[in-house]
Amino acid sequence: MNTQIRNCYYTLVWVLVMVACKSNDPIASRTDLITAHAWIGVSYTSTTGLQTTIIPIPACVQDNEFTFSPDGILTLDIGELKCSADEPQTITDEWEFRSDNTELIIIIDGQEQNLMIVELTESSLKTASVRVSSGVQTTVESHFVPVTQD
Repeated sequence: MNTQIRNCYYTLVWVLVMVACKSNDPIASRTDLITAHAWIGVSYTSTTGLQTTIIPIPACVQDNEFTFSPDGILTLDIGELKCSADEPQTITDEWEFRSDNTELIIIIDGQEQNLMIVELTESSLKTASVRVSSGVQTTVESHFVPVTQD
């Protein structure tokens, strides 16, 4: 086989392999990703200026699970350890995406909390919120991971 024909042959084989290996899996939407399972908070930080502080997670919050339903219902399932004796087992609120699915809006008792989505994948949800008080800006970042089933 001469060199030119061999190069064409290898190019054709390479193209066929690439086409055969192409994934036909649909890309999950942000709604699909956030509603796929319950989430648990694993880290929280607060940044003011150049100062970043890790926000400790109280033991009574570490096992709380957040479940986002496709119908816009957010359910907070309080874990075994409660922060107060009269705390309900579940709290139900609302959620929605805005700004082309780049903002996560949590509606608690009619009050909106706007969270910027920093990352949303099958294995990670990271949000950030910005607050300004007396001219000082503070950014709070939260990181959630899927709840693992034992």
